[in-house]
Amino acid sequence: MMKRASIISQSLLTAGVAISAIALIPQVVQADPIEPGSALPRLSPVVVSPAQPAATIEASVPTLVEDPADPSTSYAATDLLAPPAAADPSAANSSAATPSSQSGSRPVEFQIAQDSEPLLLETQETRYRLGYIGVGANLGLTGDGALSDEGFAVFSKIPLSSNLSLRPAVIFTNDVGILVPVTYDFQIGSSDLPRALPYLGTGISISTGNDSEVDFLVTGGVDIPINRQFTATAGVNVAPFNSFDLGILLGVAYNFEARTVSTSVASVNPEFFGQDARSNPSFLGAGLNLGIGGDSALGDSSFAVLSKLALGPSVSVRPTLLIENDVTFLIPVTYDFEPITTEYLTLAPYAGGGLSFSTGDDSNFDLLLSAGFDVPITRNLAATTGINITPFDSFDIGVQAGLVYTFSSY
Repeated sequence: MMKRASIISQSLLTAGVAISAIALIPQVVQADPIEPGSALPRLSPVVVSPAQPAATIEASVPTLVEDPADPSTSYAATDLLAPPAAADPSAANSSAATPSSQSGSRPVEFQIAQDSEPLLLETQETRYRLGYIGVGANLGLTGDGALSDEGFAVFSKIPLSSNLSLRPAVIFTNDVGILVPVTYDFQIGSSDLPRALPYLGTGISISTGNDSEVDFLVTGGVDIPINRQFTATAGVNVAPFNSFDLGILLGVAYNFEARTVSTSVASVNPEFFGQDARSNPSFLGAGLNLGIGGDSALGDSSFAVLSKLALGPSVSVRPTLLIENDVTFLIPVTYDFEPITTEYLTLAPYAGGGLSFSTGDDSNFDLLLSAGFDVPITRNLAATTGINITPFDSFDIGVQAGLVYTFSSY
């Protein structure tokens, strides 16, 4: 009798668990109503708060249930309805907390676009660093100051960097002239012992005596290393604003510094702007200006000192000095177009604008328009021709042509 009561008790307990489980099914799974002739419905999961299933299970089902087939084994009632455990608990928590993962959508990854090319490139430049002190002669050509007379000269070069120098000089005549220019130094040939070191720069000129004055100074010339101990030099100095002093300085100097140095140089990377890297050489040379009309040296026939300083693959500044009875300075900034190569020659066109300054009785500032062609002849020699116009004062116009030394090839 007791055995039969135990079997009935276990049967009732098992039926209670089954009834409780069946009662929970509508809360976990909802099915769309089936219409006649329609396909079987798709089951949709119901999102319920975590507290709701736990409370329902605890209220309806005992904590432990014995296995009827094996009374020694018990199961937790919540195990009957719990979903399969995630292999990675952190992944399960993450997917439960992310709405996009419940709906089946994949997260979108964003990347911030970055320029692959830097704006500046750092390269190693090897140059010949030269410093000296020497003596020579000043040959005066025109003017009233010491610079315009013949006299004895003491001069020096003090390197400030790999391509900038301070070049003080003292000229002894009846008066004393002091020149203090800062120059940009170019290099031709090997950095061990270059063939020549051209330079171009500006500064101040001071004359003492009865004609004492302070003036702007323009200088250009070339140093020619003889060996590691001695250097020959020649240069032209112009003080244009008062009496237009012009002189040529020649001499020999002793080198207190002559060595090869390597320095880091920063340059603009053309590929940063989507441009192809191409050569745009600087140059220095001389030629003639053929004046067509006007009152300044630009409008008259005059001697021209030509230069070009490349600022990048397509931009240059082209300082030009026109020397006649007066002096005119042209400082255009130009856009250098891609060279045009034909069967017979290569043309490198340019166009730009800048400022013009004329000295003398008709001294004036004016806007400058400039355009022309550079024509490479050899690797380091080129011809250049162009037209310059100053439209707002006396409408000066001139055509210049000359030969220049290029510091790299086109």
